[in-house]
Amino acid sequence: MPAPSFTSRRFVHEPPRPSKEAVLAVGMRAIVRSHGEGLGRVSLTDEDGTASLGNLADGVRVEVTAWRPRRGMGALYRVRPVQGGTEGWMSASSLEAVPLPRERPAPQAPAAAPRAKASPSKAKRTRTR
Repeated sequence: MPAPSFTSRRFVHEPPRPSKEAVLAVGMRAIVRSHGEGLGRVSLTDEDGTASLGNLADGVRVEVTAWRPRRGMGALYRVRPVQGGTEGWMSASSLEAVPLPRERPAPQAPAAAPRAKASPSKAKRTRTR
């Protein structure tokens, strides 16, 4: 009986693209970065990107309220300024993640002084018959 033959399948894996865009989760804070276009301002658009809803200045802190992937173009994020203002969509390339504060280790309770061993009772025990 001949041995079964197996064909090897070759899978083509795309190498990961180095991305300088922020990857943000809903609820995270970010800073708006203009990258030289628009005189230090970034445009907020509607979900389709067709209508401008306003502008945010470079350096404004925002909170991410939603995101949407776009094939080959980077994600879109819906953001709202932390200090209040118009909520709208902008590309990931216009956002920079705010670094999270480092957590400090919880304070350790001071070590208790070692307890002295209790001395055995010196009372004599008597037997009863």
